[in-house]
Amino acid sequence: MPIPQVKVPPLNTFSLFQAGGTALQQVPGLKRAAAKGFVINLLIYFVLVTVASLAFYRLVHLPLAQWVTGLESDWLQLPLHIGLWVLQITAFFVAALLSIRISLKFMGVWYADLAALVVGFHRGTIKLPSFLEELPHTLREVGREILISMGLILIGFVPVLGPLTVFSIGAWLQGRSITQPYTDVIRGAKLGLHQETQAQKLFLGSGQMLLAIIPLIGWMLLPVVNLFQVLGYAWIKELSEQVAAARDEQPEAPTPQPPPPPQPEETTTDAAATSGP
Repeated sequence: MPIPQVKVPPLNTFSLFQAGGTALQQVPGLKRAAAKGFVINLLIYFVLVTVASLAFYRLVHLPLAQWVTGLESDWLQLPLHIGLWVLQITAFFVAALLSIRISLKFMGVWYADLAALVVGFHRGTIKLPSFLEELPHTLREVGREILISMGLILIGFVPVLGPLTVFSIGAWLQGRSITQPYTDVIRGAKLGLHQETQAQKLFLGSGQMLLAIIPLIGWMLLPVVNLFQVLGYAWIKELSEQVAAARDEQPEAPTPQPPPPPQPEETTTDAAATSGP
């Protein structure tokens, strides 16, 4: 059986995005499931941002604003009020960044279902653990994500090394969010042990981290890019598995045997021809 002529794209930011689009076009039901997951992701994101921003406004901004208004020095009130609103805007940005991380982590279970559709398209129907079975693991991951994100915010204030550390760890986390859904599907369905290198996760997440540092526009695009790359990663890995399986099933060609050495011609001596008269 000849090996299928399937070209496996390399693993990078652009190839994952393109492969995600291919998966959406070819896998039945994936487009609808992805759209539903994206809407849920946006709802979680906006709810978290709204709750966090309102909580900061009511618990921190308003009490401080009342205290500033009660100051006797009128000339201090204006700069302090401006400072409070700068603090409120900063809190909004922090809440937005944290909300993106948390919403993506919540979507990890949903992304695993999407990756399962891609794997099932190539391998047939597979069985995964239920949502309730995965919920404790998801909540632990969300809690860890919150702690890591808050730690990154504090580290970011360290000159020079702080931003580099934040970018590196953030890129690794984003790369892990790309590879983890497919890894969970492979392990959950007991299809083998799949593990990506840490350097690969850092490389894949760097593009998303560059997008994450762009306020508002980048944050709005990040869930879309993450969704496409999760699907693209599963699609490319399955293509690679398909080619590897076909290569393993290919019968080995028989080793050509060297031709036998030529045999010397036997010469017969005609006694009559050699004897004299």
